[in-house]
Amino acid sequence: MLTNSRILSSQKLWSTFCRSFGSQQGKPRETLKKDEVFELDVKPTKGEKESWDGANVKEEVKVLTPRERKMEEDRKRLKWAKLPDEKNLFRSKFASFNKNENDMGWLTFVSQPWDFSISGIRKAINDWAIQRDKYLQQYLPKRVEVLGPDLAVAHFLCTRRGKVRFAGDTEWITSETLKDIPNVFDPKYHLEEIDTQDCFLYYEGIQNFRDLEYCKKISIRNSPHFDDWCMDSISGANLPALEELDLRGCTKLTFRSLACIYRLEKLKKLLLTINSNIEWKLTMAMLEEANPNLEIVVEEVENKVLEDKK
Repeated sequence: MLTNSRILSSQKLWSTFCRSFGSQQGKPRETLKKDEVFELDVKPTKGEKESWDGANVKEEVKVLTPRERKMEEDRKRLKWAKLPDEKNLFRSKFASFNKNENDMGWLTFVSQPWDFSISGIRKAINDWAIQRDKYLQQYLPKRVEVLGPDLAVAHFLCTRRGKVRFAGDTEWITSETLKDIPNVFDPKYHLEEIDTQDCFLYYEGIQNFRDLEYCKKISIRNSPHFDDWCMDSISGANLPALEELDLRGCTKLTFRSLACIYRLEKLKKLLLTINSNIEWKLTMAMLEEANPNLEIVVEEVENKVLEDKK
């Protein structure tokens, strides 16, 4: 009974709507027959497209050629940086103090007095260049996924005036011969020697030296930014085959950095630049006792000269 009343009421409403619609069009009031179809003359609004054709909206689909399709797939596969999804992302005012996601440089810039002198401008430009170099030297996991750890380090160093040598080769790979090595992973290439003498690597750049299972020699001579933190990163970077480490000219190193050399179990030769303090000699004696196969070659300088270089 309830169902029949609903049907009658809906039929009355339908007939009333049809009569009113017919009167507005200047036509006599007539009831539409069952399954009769009528069209409304609806114009698109200002915000809609003029090509709107009712409910059927056709979208143009661009057909890609096989080459364009492969280029698009390679672009997605080789994309190293993934942008965060900012849709429905809540950002608090305290997000500026999040060290992992935000840079505190602008907060320091606006909180300190501005120095518009020539020396102040030079210092600001120098600080900006250092921050830029540190950002560009960061470890990129996507690069290692595409190239592998050995080729990733080779591409990283050769683009920064460094050079590397692979196992079985006698020639060094530099920026001029970088095109001779592949730009995708190849299991035949094993990195054996690294030379960063002309590179200005920071701690962020040293973090790229990891998981090099076949590397036997690393030379970081005359690096002005290599300090105790960098030494800790090298010693814990999973270098099981490292036999020689050349750190001559790294004036920021202290005797405390030698405490982590024990992690390099196969290290046979260590080259250092030290001063005549007793702390260096005691630390080296303890290191030689912990690793009897290790030979430490030192280059002593005066304390004053070492302090001036720092």
